[in-house]
Amino acid sequence: MNKEFHFGNRQKLYTMLQPGSLMVLFSGSEIRKSADAYYLFYANRNFVYLTGISQKQSILLARKNRDGSVSECLYLLPKDAMAERWTGRRLNSDEAGDLSGIHDVRSTESFASQFHAMALGGKFDRVYLDLHRQAAEDADREAHIFAGQMQQTYPHLTVANMNPYVRKLRTIKQPCEIDALRKAEEITKEGILAMMRASRPGMWEYQYKA
Repeated sequence: MNKEFHFGNRQKLYTMLQPGSLMVLFSGSEIRKSADAYYLFYANRNFVYLTGISQKQSILLARKNRDGSVSECLYLLPKDAMAERWTGRRLNSDEAGDLSGIHDVRSTESFASQFHAMALGGKFDRVYLDLHRQAAEDADREAHIFAGQMQQTYPHLTVANMNPYVRKLRTIKQPCEIDALRKAEEITKEGILAMMRASRPGMWEYQYKA
């Protein structure tokens, strides 16, 4: 998907948000397996849908002013040569802009102070977060933790769930999404056929005993 796809998704979403509101969306963090080992990271799919970015600990902050105008900012982990040796290369601002269409890209280190200033600036009275849970016993993710912190620190701000709006958008597939699904089906088909062609009588029994 190109940046026009993600830009269009965000513009549709912003029309559903109330004026005088903020929207904060987190890409997520990897889950610790044990000691210093982590499970494979998968970004919040709504974050990818809206930005095209699948890098951990990224944040999208959008501001819908009372006149209906919208501005947006993307926060990314700062470049760190030592950390990137172990966890992989991090996007720079130009790369993030090419993927998302967002060119106001800042370090995650500045998010807390900048959100604090907006929260107390008197221009916003609502904050949208992705508060979806698949099951009641699911562990809290960044959005749930952030919502709890907000209720303590900024009780004047109403917390709203943006997830139903994004789910509504994602229900109707765009032509590029349909093409991608068809391509995925073809790749899956070829993989299954390749396994069938390579199979031989007794192969499973031999591998199982081995």
